[in-house]
Amino acid sequence: MKVFRRFTVITRVMIKHGLGDVLERLIGRQGKKEKVVEDKDLFFKSGFPSPKRIRLALEELGPSFIKLGQLMSTRADLFPPEYIDEFIKLQDRVPPVPFPEITKVIEGKPKGPLQEIFKEFLPEPIAAASV
Repeated sequence: MKVFRRFTVITRVMIKHGLGDVLERLIGRQGKKEKVVEDKDLFFKSGFPSPKRIRLALEELGPSFIKLGQLMSTRADLFPPEYIDEFIKLQDRVPPVPFPEITKVIEGKPKGPLQEIFKEFLPEPIAAASV
């Protein structure tokens, strides 16, 4: 059931970012294909999804997908420069996780408030990373 929920989240994020066509190619689609409305923001000049939309989807999907984007940013032999430029942003420009989410995870593991676990814990991040 957990796998199905994650698949549902991934599907929704892909559709939200205009990547539903890619999803259809990956999992296949039964029945008659509906005509997709062309949007200059949805598709890059090559006919593939725009690099920005792919990066935004990877960011929203979380650490594992951000790592995938970071790996893709190193493969100039596989991706055009426009895609590499967007994927590189996943190296050092990933938005930080909100502090309440971090607090919930940290306090949940050792079972205690931050003030009892750490001498000092600043809510403002020094940097953000994918894992």
